[in-house]
Amino acid sequence: MELHHHTNQPRDLTRGRPKAEVLSALATAVRDGQRIAASLTAPTAETTPQQLAATEIEGAELDALYLRVPADSTQPPPKELRRITVEGETAGTALGKLRDAVADSDISEIAALTVTANAGAGQGTANLRTLGYCASQLPRFECSITASLQAEFDGLAGGITADLAGGIADWRRIEQALLALADLGSAVGGSLTMRLTPPAPIAVDSNDWEQFRSVVANNNPVALRIEAEPAGSAPSGGEQ
Repeated sequence: MELHHHTNQPRDLTRGRPKAEVLSALATAVRDGQRIAASLTAPTAETTPQQLAATEIEGAELDALYLRVPADSTQPPPKELRRITVEGETAGTALGKLRDAVADSDISEIAALTVTANAGAGQGTANLRTLGYCASQLPRFECSITASLQAEFDGLAGGITADLAGGIADWRRIEQALLALADLGSAVGGSLTMRLTPPAPIAVDSNDWEQFRSVVANNNPVALRIEAEPAGSAPSGGEQ
């Protein structure tokens, strides 16, 4: 849309406001990055005149300005695709919630899936081990691990705490020894998080999705939290 101001039509632009106030408002809009352009020559179908800077607008004659609003400035910004996070007492429940949530959203493809399981009361690290089995059965997915473990031992003051993050290969080197040590404890807490990145963004009706769904459902880690990161969003391990 183009707006032109001429000396014989002052009210079209100022609407009774002082011209200095209008110039100041235009300059502020340009400084704020709003898509409005002011020039001293009229735009044509073939040419777009050089846009004035905010300071140049403030020093210009209002009646000499041509204002231009690019056509796409009135288009609404793309809708932000937010991460989807679900929880379920069983893997099947969490996976069903996730599929339904994705279907009800504007998300067409998923760039990464983050799955978290917690150490259950009285179960030691069994639930963490169960989630860990999934990584070996998903070779097409790149996998990174974040683990947090705490354990206390009867008759001993203090305890052990481990907070680790890295690739699945490095985790495998110490997984069994670390979890076995924690299982000797009288009280064990902690969580294991797997971030799974497919070779390309996936839809919920794709083969990669079905592989992810079946592996997690068959191993059935409990009390799961699953986050789906839409393709095109900024990577993050947290919920938005």
